[in-house]
Amino acid sequence: MDIFYQKSEDYIYSQPSLVGDYDLYLPLEVDTEFYQPSHHFDTEKFTQTTLTIQYRAIYESMGKIFTHRDMKGAKRYHPLAESKLTALDYLETFGYTTNIKRCTDNTDLPHLTLDLYSFFAVAELFRIFYDDLLEDIKNLCVENNGKTGIEQSRRLRTFDKKGMFYNDYVQLPWVVGINDYFFRLNLRIFDTCAVHGVANYKSFCSNSGVQLAFKDLFSTDNKSRMLDMYYQRTNDFIDYALGDLYNHQALVGNAENFKLIYKSLDLHHFYTLPRLTIGSTVNKLFEACVKNLFDVSLTDKKIISKYCFFASSEYLKNQVSTTGIFNAKVDGGRCRNNRPLDTFLQGVLCDIDISGCYGDGLRSQLYPFGRPLILDYPIDSEINDYITLREFLKIYSDELVPGLWQARVSLPLGVTLKYSQDFLVSWLPPKDIRKMPTDSDFHTTDEWWTIDNVGETKIFTNQIKNAIINHDFIQWLENIASIKQRKELLDNLLVITAALYPKSQECLSIDELIEKHENHNEKNTTDFKIKNNKLSKTSIDRECYSWFAVNLGSFLITTLLVNRKKYDKKTPLNELYKLCVNTVYGDMVSPYFRVGNVVVGNNITARARALCWYMEKAFYGVQSITDGCVFDMNRIIYPKNNDYRITGENSVFISKDGNLTFKPLQVNPNNKQPLIDKWLIVYQNEKPCLVSVSNGKYKFYNNARSQKVINIYAMKHLQNQFPNVDVLHKTSFDVYGKERKGLYEFEVKSFYDNGTFHATANYSLSQNGNTRYAMRSYQKHEHNKLIKSNENISIVGTDYNPSREFLENLKKPYNLQRSNVFVRRKILKLGDYKKNYKKWRETDIFPGMTVENSSLLREFSLTQFTYQSWTQYDSWRKEYQKLIKKYGQSYEMFFINLDGTLDYQAMIENIYLKIRNGNNSFFDGTDKRKNHIYRLYQSHPQIDLLLESNEHLFGIYLSNNEELPEDTEQFYGDDHE
Repeated sequence: MDIFYQKSEDYIYSQPSLVGDYDLYLPLEVDTEFYQPSHHFDTEKFTQTTLTIQYRAIYESMGKIFTHRDMKGAKRYHPLAESKLTALDYLETFGYTTNIKRCTDNTDLPHLTLDLYSFFAVAELFRIFYDDLLEDIKNLCVENNGKTGIEQSRRLRTFDKKGMFYNDYVQLPWVVGINDYFFRLNLRIFDTCAVHGVANYKSFCSNSGVQLAFKDLFSTDNKSRMLDMYYQRTNDFIDYALGDLYNHQALVGNAENFKLIYKSLDLHHFYTLPRLTIGSTVNKLFEACVKNLFDVSLTDKKIISKYCFFASSEYLKNQVSTTGIFNAKVDGGRCRNNRPLDTFLQGVLCDIDISGCYGDGLRSQLYPFGRPLILDYPIDSEINDYITLREFLKIYSDELVPGLWQARVSLPLGVTLKYSQDFLVSWLPPKDIRKMPTDSDFHTTDEWWTIDNVGETKIFTNQIKNAIINHDFIQWLENIASIKQRKELLDNLLVITAALYPKSQECLSIDELIEKHENHNEKNTTDFKIKNNKLSKTSIDRECYSWFAVNLGSFLITTLLVNRKKYDKKTPLNELYKLCVNTVYGDMVSPYFRVGNVVVGNNITARARALCWYMEKAFYGVQSITDGCVFDMNRIIYPKNNDYRITGENSVFISKDGNLTFKPLQVNPNNKQPLIDKWLIVYQNEKPCLVSVSNGKYKFYNNARSQKVINIYAMKHLQNQFPNVDVLHKTSFDVYGKERKGLYEFEVKSFYDNGTFHATANYSLSQNGNTRYAMRSYQKHEHNKLIKSNENISIVGTDYNPSREFLENLKKPYNLQRSNVFVRRKILKLGDYKKNYKKWRETDIFPGMTVENSSLLREFSLTQFTYQSWTQYDSWRKEYQKLIKKYGQSYEMFFINLDGTLDYQAMIENIYLKIRNGNNSFFDGTDKRKNHIYRLYQSHPQIDLLLESNEHLFGIYLSNNEELPEDTEQFYGDDHE
């Protein structure tokens, strides 16, 4: 009976042991089942019931179920878990006698480390402890000072920092007695929810070789009624409950799979146990590749620190005294509404993506070893003499290696562009860049980007602030920008900082790189001189800037992709290889890994943004979303004659330029066959197919042929419109080694006959009556819709999907039905619980529970439009927020029809013109009294219901009928975008 162990290396245990007077590990799988009603408008008190707790020693074949004490007075089928440390109830089923008491002194006792294995462990943490031990756990969650505690980032984890040492457990102030021995209690949590990224428990187990026989026993509806399942389908309940106790087995299976991956890369001698997040696991794989290249041992730590660390976000985020800190951020993908007035489109709509955008981006990217040269200035000085982009290129162009340099550029204060642009993305940094998170950090909370944590990232047509430029921008500037636009940008953009690997310092081999660094004997110096009573300080940087680069494709990515194709789709190793490829990019931009390289990351994303810009302009795409767009195949942009072209200037406002026209996408345009007059969409076996019409003749393409043809000729169209840019014209090779023109290929996702579009990335796409919806920040499942009748709030439907209804209603934008109040459910994460602890502590709520709040979709979105400058955008944003706060809606109130519907189209057209004309607010230049504006102010018709329902929901969470906090509505928040 192997339950206790004397040794542990992460989740691998050795030396099974009897209980004795020495340190022990007790690894247990744990899970709980609970019941929580889906809504509470028919009750005055919040109710939730933990039904059972399940435990399984990791090498026991079957787990055991215990009844939670919430069910103490109810009929039950399993023994009651009575100990405040419920794991002791499980131990006693093996014949052990146990007890637990608070530690009152510092007696030197051996330690018992309780290792708990769970998937999304926050859901179990507050259910498996009782009484004052539970309070201790809660305190570790909310009052930790960063030195010891429990926190949730990508996963729930325990930690204890003692000086330079880091432990992955917490010591609890409790002594556990087992038989005649006593132990100080440690807690260590192995939360497996991030081992395979965002994969669910079933997928994680399946991809790790663990098959779950009973995971699909219950439907979503069944799971919402677990109390009924407990009594009505008891045997199924038991099978289902015991089926979630195989996390450790899956971890071991995952470790075996990674052994195969390391072996396929000829890195078996560098194998390390996979971590509990895929980012950390792939980081170790990448480090193994680096150490193998440098021919050092697995334990070597100097190579990464010496040749990788200085380009990482972790390092650059802490260069707080110079503008070099602005290099720490890696900008994301392009996200912009190119046609903000096109709400509903009908035709032949093509949804097209860059195929393997980040995978191909990695394969064509160099990864440098060595210290990047940082050009920077004192960050707080008002007398920095920044050089223009023209001067920068004149001085340093010979040292700029494509893919291995970046710079951040801004216009001088008070200067605006005469010639509009929408290629460059501005960034207004947060107050403290050192605390700037990445997207992975937001797993701690349901909050998203704010100006206080990552800054503001926006495209401005007439202002540029801290925009990233690289080789792809220079090619756009030289070949695509208009002549006047090019001159204006070259002469007005100031280089605030740059990071580069100088061409003159390139080494041709690893041996040469090592020799250059080892033989580098120069010293940095600082001096000052006084001449004519003027002091000048001179600091000379003589660090070694020699570097050597490998192509990431041949270094790692191509091998991963080739090996993936050896396994059938959806098989464990096929999925795992795919996950590794997708994670390498994340590691490049992460602030947590020393192999991360911001120059690499920014060049990959800048390259993708450039191609997305070319797609947006030449396809006349509706919305650019990271790596793709939707366009009408009968309205593609072409110059009217060969003497004209699409430029960075005339493409900002297409409708203004009479030299650009719309035509159908042409196939084989250089052949003698007739030009295509029109595309049609038909359906064969429920799949969309294309029909081309030329001189009255029809040509049919089946679904597969339709996609293949458009993939090819969509790329050819871009290549014909935009010359001399690498992303479209440089020779490259696909994963099979086949030569191609351009660095990427296209992948048509599907064809549609109509669509609606909102903000930057919200849309519906329909084909033959089947519709796909996407609306950021809104859940896909149905919600409860609320109404107020006779002073009572009631639910009138449980299948209300506000985003789906809204996107569907946009097909009638002149008479848009207003949205209804609905109940949103979310799991309370540890970060939100801690942030709002003063409120939650007065309730019966704890992390892992599902909490409800009322929400209301607002039809207007600021992100629908591209603004001229930060000043203009910020002014509109403040006005918008003021209206929302006071009236529960913003500009919608000024466009209400007599029947109560919203003239959405008139609203966006009116506001678009105001922004286009340079107005800094809706009322800019308007005499409110003369135009009787005050008569139009009105609250959202649903705002009273929103506030009352939220007050009711929060009120039932309160313990012992306490009074509501004054800022309950602020606590809940609303959906403003």
